[in-house]
Amino acid sequence: MCLLKRGPQSLPVNHMFMGITLVINLILSAALNRNARLLATALTEAETSTQINFVSEFGMVIVATIVFAILVFVWLRVFNYQARIYQTLFALFGTGVIFAGLMLVVTAISSSSPFLWALTFISIGIWSLVVSGNILAVALDTTLFRGVLVVIGIGIVQAVVGLTLFDAPTSIAVPSSTSST
Repeated sequence: MCLLKRGPQSLPVNHMFMGITLVINLILSAALNRNARLLATALTEAETSTQINFVSEFGMVIVATIVFAILVFVWLRVFNYQARIYQTLFALFGTGVIFAGLMLVVTAISSSSPFLWALTFISIGIWSLVVSGNILAVALDTTLFRGVLVVIGIGIVQAVVGLTLFDAPTSIAVPSSTSST
């Protein structure tokens, strides 16, 4: 799926594997959000950065994931594709795990240079956006462009909810993921 060769319909329906994927996604997303905040602080050289503990970070990720899942559910339900909800969410969370893990590893390697770190975040973030857009495009029987627009829209809603509830943006559309980025 990360190479845009398969859609969510190729995934099995396995509740235990979905649960494990979701838990791993939440943990990696919280760690990735923390890295993103550190990156933003390093790039802006902010002297008064907001410190957020991991429990709060995890809470923000849980809220972002719930918002993401509800919005994907609503989109698929509105267009009468409710039979695809489970596999679509599984695909989005699964690819979110892959991208979050990849980002954590690559940014750890490139952490000595904030510019390289930012470039890595942006590059993998765009790839993740396209993959999530492709998953939704296949699930909604639409174009990749429209799928990406749906992911961006979901990310905007996640950011608004995160700013409203936590006075800080939650993870954006990378189920991250949603992501993501």
